[in-house]
Amino acid sequence: MDRSRKSIRDAKAVRGEMHNVLALMRRFDRNFLIPAKSHTILKSFKILHDHMQTVTSLDGVAASTYLKPFLNAVTDCIADEDGGCSAIASGAEYNPAMEIAVHALASVNKFVLYDIINPGSRGVSAAMQNISATISSCVLSPSEADEGDKREKKLILLFKLLELTVCCLRSDVGLFA
Repeated sequence: MDRSRKSIRDAKAVRGEMHNVLALMRRFDRNFLIPAKSHTILKSFKILHDHMQTVTSLDGVAASTYLKPFLNAVTDCIADEDGGCSAIASGAEYNPAMEIAVHALASVNKFVLYDIINPGSRGVSAAMQNISATISSCVLSPSEADEGDKREKKLILLFKLLELTVCCLRSDVGLFA
């Protein structure tokens, strides 16, 4: 596949991942009270959405531009000691911020895994440094004191962080991290 077609396909993939995380955030925003800082994350995704509407190819877009909202979602959602907002609905506990962080991490992982962020991407060095900073700033410690569901969500999040770390190290862009 030639470079221009790949860049167009990659822009569509970024838009798709952005829509997935936005849809998840909107679902939680409608059904639960999410923390105020989640609204700033939602706003940053909307700004990226507006920007990506005019972009047909990622050739002219710095990688850190489309990574920033995803990485902010991870750090802001994990920063809350509770793992985000907890709400009880129908007897089940939900931690929307944790789920948003998991989906945002999965999106960043796809960008690296499917070579959307590659050595030829604009600003690849800064993007990989941002990913590394995000991974290193996430401190999770599932403890025995955590309730079952909360502990499981923390373990899933920890697994996603490790998965992204391994993916970055194995990829061609790992040299820039």
